[in-house]
Amino acid sequence: MVLLRSAHATDDPARDELHLRCFGFAPPAGMWSWKYRENPHGASIEHVIEDGGAIVAAFALQPRRVTCAGRTWLAFQAADAMTAPAAQRRGHYARLLASAETEARSRGGAFLCAFGGARSNDSFARAGWRELRRTRSARASLRGPRAWWRARGARAEFALVAKERLGAALAAASRDREQGAGERDAAWLAWRTRSARYRGFASASGAVACVEILGARAVLADLAPGAAWQREPELWRGLLAALRSSGVEHAELTLVEGEPLAARAAGAGFRGARRATARPFWWKPLREELTASTLAGRELWIRDLDRDAEGLLLRAAAAPEGVA
Repeated sequence: MVLLRSAHATDDPARDELHLRCFGFAPPAGMWSWKYRENPHGASIEHVIEDGGAIVAAFALQPRRVTCAGRTWLAFQAADAMTAPAAQRRGHYARLLASAETEARSRGGAFLCAFGGARSNDSFARAGWRELRRTRSARASLRGPRAWWRARGARAEFALVAKERLGAALAAASRDREQGAGERDAAWLAWRTRSARYRGFASASGAVACVEILGARAVLADLAPGAAWQREPELWRGLLAALRSSGVEHAELTLVEGEPLAARAAGAGFRGARRATARPFWWKPLREELTASTLAGRELWIRDLDRDAEGLLLRAAAAPEGVA
């Protein structure tokens, strides 16, 4: 018997096993609870499909309050779409997408969004989702005498922000953001940056960078205020110099095609892999008053804390410290 139902905490071991079968490794301990049940922006939508009593597919939507076009909307972002290899091509993903959308509408959701992948893009398109923008991952090397941060020019001085002050610093730097963004209340920031790998760097001018550091590798997770990072190359030089002083050899960043920040980052040495395919950012409005033009200039929110929680947790799976 095939059954589609909501997921519960008792399903976590089964979802761990499904994750292992789909992605090749088990998620870190406590991932499902942290990712879906502790989010201060509300309860997540978690659905699974059982076949003969075994969970063979799963899908989830994470809530996020978003300030956009002068209003605050409830959005849901897709994550952890999994179908066991033996259960694929049976319409499970389409059913999960439809059921999750129905629940999001009933909860007052304004729109759905997701970062597409090779296996999910066709399903999103068939379900009526639309491509809003495209994103690429870019990387900059901080090693060697020709590293961009060593270039001549003004360099902003950055200092580490104490962990307990990181949320407040990010929130303060984001207040003048002209474009749309997810809300950064203290509770959400404390939850989202709970990993000990997060580091905050602040300049004397008030610009802030939130960076996830994994040994010699760093992911630029958030930059605020966005307008300053788009026009001031000295911020980039200063941040990259601070990261190099912290032992970082390579820095990574998600870039949204066509936005001013992408050009500035490219000038700071961030380059995408030559053969890398751009990743679509999908969305689906759940209210008639929302149109593509409403969100067209909201690229900075797309990068908010480096793409999505899924990226953080997939990286955490390979780290001994886990989520906390």
